[in-house]
Amino acid sequence: GIVFDYESPIPHADSPESQAYVKLIGATYTKFHSQNPPLQVSTCVAWSPDDIDDRHYPIRQFAKVSDLLYVMDYDTQSQITQGPCIANANAPFSGMKLGLERYLEVLRNDDDDNNDGGGVAASTKLILGVPWYGYRYPCLDDENARTRPDARFCPIKQVPFRGINCSDAAGREIPYSKILQTYYAMTAQEKQRTGGIRRDDYQDASFFNTIVTAPMIPKHNNDPNSTTMTKWEGVRRRTASRPISTTVVDDSDVSSTTVYQYWFDDPQGLRHKYAYAKSLSLGGVGPFTFDDLDPVAQPNESKDMWSALDAFTTTKHMDHDSLE
Repeated sequence: GIVFDYESPIPHADSPESQAYVKLIGATYTKFHSQNPPLQVSTCVAWSPDDIDDRHYPIRQFAKVSDLLYVMDYDTQSQITQGPCIANANAPFSGMKLGLERYLEVLRNDDDDNNDGGGVAASTKLILGVPWYGYRYPCLDDENARTRPDARFCPIKQVPFRGINCSDAAGREIPYSKILQTYYAMTAQEKQRTGGIRRDDYQDASFFNTIVTAPMIPKHNNDPNSTTMTKWEGVRRRTASRPISTTVVDDSDVSSTTVYQYWFDDPQGLRHKYAYAKSLSLGGVGPFTFDDLDPVAQPNESKDMWSALDAFTTTKHMDHDSLE
């Protein structure tokens, strides 16, 4: 099959750009199914249908010309509009729940007109996408005190993304295998000092802190080829959908010792998400991406991530209220 993954802003669902995209997907859908009916056309959509990141997409039209809608439930901190500007989970459970329920509401309006009103077609067309990667954030010191090594909250630099001052662009995407590698490399003393791996039960995600000591960086080094200048890209690692920002998070204004906070989805939290997707009778779940694991260096950890998928494939149908 084929997957469409356009993520740039669109001003409104009826715009020429939006309708051209729908026509492209529709033409592909018609051609594929006329030549080889088993081929599938999938369209990627944001974690919620409510115009996330200025993407005013015609979700109902997408559903009509696609076999599947892949709900990208990751990078959900791209625009942080509530609370302080701090590091948080890549994709909290509550956000996933809200997004999926909103998709079902939107799609079932059409489904009632075309089917029996039960919403089965709407739910089975949705695929829950989950992250097999996390984020690494440099924590800022405030004017009165440094960030503690075992700090629960990690203030982050305000890096704008599409009009919102605070975003996950202050951090950097890290594969799950690299996150574990970083933690395993810490000494027992470092783990004790930073608090080890902790869990945020509300967000249903894990996090830990590290301390990095490095030489001071000159404040006014603007040579892009210099090896002494460090900057956080503030962009998504594997997709061009978030272009490189002109705003650079420059580490030159921090001291030689910096606290970093890592956030990631682990097998425990992913099992809860898969079970919730099962309870809604979704069409499937799909990690992004498979190569974020290292089955050679971390066979047991990789097995645990794959085994978590059993929560979707084997769990009996459950009342989704019991999973909240």
